[in-house]
Amino acid sequence: MSWLRERVPAPWRKRAGAIALLMIAVQLVWRASLLAEGYLTQDDFQMTRIGRESMSAEMLFQDYSGHIWPGNFMLAWAHARLGPLDWAGYAVEILLLQLVAAVLAWLVLSRLLPDSSLRVPLLAVALFNPLTWWPTAWWAAAIGFLPTSIAVLGATWALLVHLQDGRRWAPPAVVGIVVLGLQFQERAVLVLLVLGFVAAAHAPSRGPRAIREAWLARRPLWSVLVVIVAVYLVLHRALAPIETADAGSGGAAELVWNFVVRTAVPGLVGGPWQADVLSDVLLLPEVYAVVAAWILLLAVVVWSLRRGGRRVAWGWLLLASYVVADVAVLFAGRTALGPALALAPRYAADIVPVLVVALGLVLREVEAAALRAPRPQAAPRGDGRRRTVVVALVTVAYVVSSATTMQLITPHTSNSADREYVQNLRDEVRAQPDAIIIDSAPPEDVMTFWFGSDARVSTVIGLAPEQPLFDLPSHDLRIADSGGRLQPVEVLGGESMRPADAGTACGYAVTDRPVRIPLEGEVSGDPLVARISYFTSVRGSLGITGGDTSVVGPLRSAGVLYAVVRGDVDALTLSLEDDLSSSDGSDGSDGSDGPGGTVCVTALDVGFPVARGGS
Repeated sequence: MSWLRERVPAPWRKRAGAIALLMIAVQLVWRASLLAEGYLTQDDFQMTRIGRESMSAEMLFQDYSGHIWPGNFMLAWAHARLGPLDWAGYAVEILLLQLVAAVLAWLVLSRLLPDSSLRVPLLAVALFNPLTWWPTAWWAAAIGFLPTSIAVLGATWALLVHLQDGRRWAPPAVVGIVVLGLQFQERAVLVLLVLGFVAAAHAPSRGPRAIREAWLARRPLWSVLVVIVAVYLVLHRALAPIETADAGSGGAAELVWNFVVRTAVPGLVGGPWQADVLSDVLLLPEVYAVVAAWILLLAVVVWSLRRGGRRVAWGWLLLASYVVADVAVLFAGRTALGPALALAPRYAADIVPVLVVALGLVLREVEAAALRAPRPQAAPRGDGRRRTVVVALVTVAYVVSSATTMQLITPHTSNSADREYVQNLRDEVRAQPDAIIIDSAPPEDVMTFWFGSDARVSTVIGLAPEQPLFDLPSHDLRIADSGGRLQPVEVLGGESMRPADAGTACGYAVTDRPVRIPLEGEVSGDPLVARISYFTSVRGSLGITGGDTSVVGPLRSAGVLYAVVRGDVDALTLSLEDDLSSSDGSDGSDGSDGPGGTVCVTALDVGFPVARGGS
């Protein structure tokens, strides 16, 4: 079996490598079981709808709420064609990205701590930290967070290969990985910060001289990376200018406090164990959890400084610097949403892979100091057993801590309301394939009002295989209720038409010449519904123009035609379109105003659509 072991890459040999493989497999099964209960929500629908557009630079490099995400939109483009509402495809993509990040985490740790059992608890941090669940349960967040994590870990691994083995392919790999990461998330610019600290920690010199030495030793690599990031920032600023808001000194201090003290640190140690969850995205941790987390962090810092000396500071400085930079990024793009935003754990999740690297640098110096220290003549076997027990206990304690928090938060990330809403709508469309649906706003927990006019039912299920129809004039218009069931439409509020001239039973006589029917007043909305009562002998269509809308609807001998209109409406302009032949065989072209060429509009109301019965 020795020949087989020799063929296995060094990081995966021995007992620690087997344990790492087992942990990665357990993590994937665990995450898969949780993702199986999840579904699409919010930006997932919006991004997939955008992905339906043809591939172009305009689509890939559009300004999406201050983000430039060409890589994300390329994935959205693929999903829009392979299965826009097939959650299994999205979940598999998340798991594959998670697998790559997990493998890279172990490769980095095996470079920083070769053959050390201390790699195992650090891998547990990378795999099971609860902060990382929030962005990986949500596809639109996962395809930003996971590629950024891969960029951090992949670039660090390639740099370590270059620092330790001098491989010539490694610097181009570092550059390529950074460029790739920038396609998915702006925070990938912070990879340079991580690489700088890793290089300084490996420099022979101590203190500030190590920074200068690390720079001079690989100046071409750093120069290329700096140029890439500078160009990226200039282009990003041009394509998606950020409008910052002044939060004031009090608001800024509260944001930093929430992000660092109440969110990041409790999350990094596997907490906060118990918390109030607001709107399924914000965590309000208990005071005891915050205090306990900080005590634990400070205890580890003190222990490492006593065991490893001053060089462990590189790891802790990396972590502190990254957190400060993360806060700056949060300030740059999201301050206007208020300090409460910093209580969203997904904004702190990208600290986790950096924490793994930082702790690897710390424990690397602790291990080095232990090797330099004079050893007492104690039985090495006893020391090894004691170390194994301690490592196992720390690993299990961290997994239990994380699992306790996960039990709290996973019910809030399943998006069960979204799944039920979409499934009900698709069932309704299959049962009523000819139904015309008002493209109204879906429930807030499916798409929030922050999306503005993009928060519509068509954004949610417009790409469904059932091919639902929206906003066409219909005699039997439907609207989706809060549960995704199609209901008849009731028109409330709004305005009615001004009475036609007295002495005619026809009301407003509409011919092939447009007729403007004024309302008693102006009504504004998105959407509005015009309810047109009429009778006619014409077979053809009725042109309807009002506000920002111009549509054509079918005619019957008599009935009520509903038309969706948007904007500011103070009148509707109607006209006959298409075939104007009458039911008695005349062509209605004799110039008369008789029924052969006329639609008599007896009533017209424009108002706000609701499901009949208030459902």
